[in-house]
Parts: sequence; structure tokens; C-alpha cells
Amino acid sequence: SDAAFVYGLTPEEDEMLVRNTRDELVRREALAEGKTKIAINLLKKNYPVDEIVEITGLTKEEIEKLI
Repeated sequence: SDAAFVYGLTPEEDEMLVRNTRDELVRREALAEGKTKIAINLLKKNYPVDEIVEITGLTKEEIEKLI
């Protein structure tokens, strides 16, 4: 097919690439969701936003949206 010609991938390699990309996106979404849940719990315990930024890696703006 044209896609195989352009990218040099077999159908099996293409399927593996798609699967790996999808798995990575799911992993990133789960990680982001986990960070958000941690931030919410820390906010409930009255942690300072600056500390939550340091702990979770979320931005100050992302955390302030949770308040």
C-alpha cells in the first residue's frame, strides 16, 4: 500500500505502532488523572499551592482550576 511505501512499515509494524501510541496516550491520561487526584487531596489538607506544584508537577494554574 502507499502507507507501507512511504513509511516502510509492514501492516504488523503499523499495527504495533498504533497500539504502542494508544497505550502511551492511555498511560499519560492515567498519570495526569492521578496527579489531579493527589492535588485535590493536598488542597483538602490545606497544603500551599506552591508545595502542590512541587509535589505533583502540575502548574499553579492547573491547581488553581481545581479550587
